[in-house]
Amino acid sequence: MSAGRFIFRLQRLLTLRQMAERAAAISLGSAQAVASEAHAAQATFATRRADARGMMLPQPGTERSVAELTRAAFFVDQLHVQVVEAGKTTNAADQQVRDTRERLGERVQARRMLERLRERHLAEWSHVEERHEREVMDGLARRMTGPRIESTTLSNP
Repeated sequence: MSAGRFIFRLQRLLTLRQMAERAAAISLGSAQAVASEAHAAQATFATRRADARGMMLPQPGTERSVAELTRAAFFVDQLHVQVVEAGKTTNAADQQVRDTRERLGERVQARRMLERLRERHLAEWSHVEERHEREVMDGLARRMTGPRIESTTLSNP
């Protein structure tokens, strides 16, 4: 093209939107990691609680004292509280993932909108540049082929 290079006036804004999108994607990854850890902790507590409940059942041929059963019941109750708390933490982490995913979607949409605008401006600029180049080339062609006296008419009297 003849004039210059394309300059998108909103390029800085587009760059900022791209950086915001990357930051949101990183936040989403972090939130997913936290949620995964919370799910693993909840599963661990639930497994421990199930194991402890199984230990409360008397084994065939054995007897347990009331004190042992009371301690085991207390332990199971404590594990149940941990499972419930882990469930709350898991729910909060899952909500954080949903919120972060939504913010990422908004950022992607904002970036795409600016990219489409940039593409339209580039297409318009290219069209104008091509038209300008054609006009220059047509002008050169007219000057070269313009009003010229035929050499054959001058040499043949």
